[in-house]
Amino acid sequence: MAWILATFAVVFVAGAGVYFQARREAPAVVGEDAPESKPAFVLREIVENEEKDDAPVYDPNSRRLSGDDFRFLPEPGDELEDRTPPPPAPVAGKDAPSAEPAVVEKVDAKVRRSFIAHTTRGVSGVPADRVVDVLCLFTTNYKNRYGGGDSRKIIKRIEEMFRESNQIYQKQNGKTVAVRMVGVVETDYLDSYLTVDLANLNQGKMKSVAGTPSHELRNRLGADMVALFGTKGGGGVSSGNPFFIVKRGHGIFTHECQHAFGWGHGEQLPNGGGDDVTKLGRTAPGRSAWMPKKVEDGKIWFEYRSR
Repeated sequence: MAWILATFAVVFVAGAGVYFQARREAPAVVGEDAPESKPAFVLREIVENEEKDDAPVYDPNSRRLSGDDFRFLPEPGDELEDRTPPPPAPVAGKDAPSAEPAVVEKVDAKVRRSFIAHTTRGVSGVPADRVVDVLCLFTTNYKNRYGGGDSRKIIKRIEEMFRESNQIYQKQNGKTVAVRMVGVVETDYLDSYLTVDLANLNQGKMKSVAGTPSHELRNRLGADMVALFGTKGGGGVSSGNPFFIVKRGHGIFTHECQHAFGWGHGEQLPNGGGDDVTKLGRTAPGRSAWMPKKVEDGKIWFEYRSR
């Protein structure tokens, strides 16, 4: 009996060895429908918020300024005189073409406009090619707030800004630069945010109370620069071209005007000495050449709506 059991054990061990050897040598078969193994769980990547707490908040009604806002400098050969083209001559043998009807300015009976005697302080002794002429537009709200409705008080207020500016500029440059008033004109424009106002001034979207577009008035007076005086908000803005905005205070005019001369915020005197405006003495001839001089010394164009 023992030998039978021994024989059976030998046969069983041999068979198991053959079976496991075959399983080891046979190629693995993967079915097409074999389920894919699930990837290990991965935590979602944490991304920091890119928005900064101190990011500027822009007014939704404002827009970015484009290059089209800054293309009003005169080019060589431009006709700057205010002329009305003559009607076309009749053509022989044909009906003469009708001329375009003349455009007549409809002026409010309360609007007053004329040249008046006025001399800007700080201009005397400065060479003519270094005197920069400035047209000043002011809103009706500005007149009511700072002049009590009296436009002549606005002339005095703005004149003081010119005097202070010339004093500051000439302290560093001597008699090599000056700004001169050539026009003080009321506009019905309601000033808004600084950048909106600057865009509208650049694009000529403002008119005097007599209905004259600001760019046309600039051409008539030969103003190198144009400044708008308003009341909404505060401060001012300039793009370094002929147009700038002034809200309220005196020093703002000086600051924005020197920007129009090409001055930048980084140009400072050493040891906290304030703005270094020596650049104005170098850029004055170029700025005064932006428009030809048309208003004689001792006069300004004054346009306003009377009470």
